[in-house]
Amino acid sequence: MKTKLLILLLVLGLPAAALAYFLTGRVDVDSLIVVPVAKGDLQVKLRSTGKLEAEKSTRITTNIAWQSIVFLAPEGQLVKKGDKLVEFAREELEEQARNARAELRVSEARLEEAKKALEAARLQALRDIEMKKADLAIAQLELHNLRSLPRPDDVKEADVELRRANAVLAAAKEEYDRLVRLSAADVGIVLQQDMRETKQAYEKAKGEQETATLERRLVLQGAHPDEIKEAELKVSQCEIKLAQTEKGLPEQTKQLEATVEKAKAEADKFKNQLQKREEELRDTEIKAPEDGMVVYRIVETKKIAKGMKVWKGSGIMDLPNLSKMIIKAKVRESQIDLVAVGQTASIQVDALPGRVFTGKVTEKGKVAKDITEGEVVGWGEARADSGVKIFDVTVTLDQSDPEILRPNLITRIEILASTLKGVTYVPTDAVAEKDGKKTASVYAGGRLRPREVKVGQSVDDLVVITEGLQPGERVCLGPKGEAASGRKPVTKRGEKGGTAGVNGD
Repeated sequence: MKTKLLILLLVLGLPAAALAYFLTGRVDVDSLIVVPVAKGDLQVKLRSTGKLEAEKSTRITTNIAWQSIVFLAPEGQLVKKGDKLVEFAREELEEQARNARAELRVSEARLEEAKKALEAARLQALRDIEMKKADLAIAQLELHNLRSLPRPDDVKEADVELRRANAVLAAAKEEYDRLVRLSAADVGIVLQQDMRETKQAYEKAKGEQETATLERRLVLQGAHPDEIKEAELKVSQCEIKLAQTEKGLPEQTKQLEATVEKAKAEADKFKNQLQKREEELRDTEIKAPEDGMVVYRIVETKKIAKGMKVWKGSGIMDLPNLSKMIIKAKVRESQIDLVAVGQTASIQVDALPGRVFTGKVTEKGKVAKDITEGEVVGWGEARADSGVKIFDVTVTLDQSDPEILRPNLITRIEILASTLKGVTYVPTDAVAEKDGKKTASVYAGGRLRPREVKVGQSVDDLVVITEGLQPGERVCLGPKGEAASGRKPVTKRGEKGGTAGVNGD
């Protein structure tokens, strides 16, 4: 047994202790690093790095093309909602707006003239149609009248006229016959003039009676076929003229309508141009849509600057809102199960030594990605850790201070993953493995004795002992000459709240 222990001491690099043990069976504790076995709470922490980001950030883009930047809010400046961020040159756009406005006035005048000409043509065509309709109505009425002959009223009137003419003729004949008889009797009382006048009256009455007789005959006969045929022809001609006029209306107005549409399209074109120019003039000044900090963007390999011209839609700056800051930490897939939303974290900012901030895990990535994803690697180069899978974990800071907490500051994060309650633990250097068994060198009574132990979770340079050691016992880590390696000391017996961590980089 002593021989085995001596070999162990020699392997551990303890020649003085080995010699002393060989001579006396004891080991000088002053030449060794001996620490007590501790018991208490171990905090399991995941360590990672990341950059500060704003939880919310607004991308500022331009809605105008190829105009020089004449004003830029200084990068890093904190701005309020409504503050001016960017201003572009206006002269060229103002000239284009004036030209568009003038062209719009001319095109609107042309459109108005075309509309008036079209309306006048339509009114004239409608008047022509109404006149043709009236002519057709008259012709149809005349034809109807001819086809309705003889009319009872016309026959009655002709009868009355014939009776009157017969009565007048009878009276005139009787008077004429009386004078003829007297003249034949030579009574000497008939004057030549009376005879002449009476005869003339008789002849006139006879003519009127013949006319009345003829007219009655004509009335009874009705309209002559030629008259009806002529009236029918007139109606047909009126119908043709009306149809031609109605059919010709679209043809007459078609060209004028095309002129109106062309003038309207031209007016709309200049109206849209003017609207676009006016919108661009309004967009020459960009104001902050919310509070934030000015961060210039890279446009075509160059950081945005006064005098530059950019394309429409180009992102020229970001406006991160610094009221709430986050960190996107990277956690290896082997440790992601230790992370849960709501866990607390402590954050140190490299640029603010001595300051410690707090935060919480607010989002846990669900999809693993390569650790090199999103990083630029030189042609033909490969990172040593390429292929390692990591998850993004978002930590939201509890504090906000826009004056010192700025985007892109490098941070170091410790996420409190869990706490091991009341566990027994020693430095990992106190446990050795040989032949598949784990042992610890226990120092007691001036001697070192190996003891088989069982271990649990390792946390940084500490390991949990589940069997084989008791709190207060002392274990050997090695000779004091190796103490300069910077081993992390364990808490002394009786202390509680030991701290450990797991590197998440």
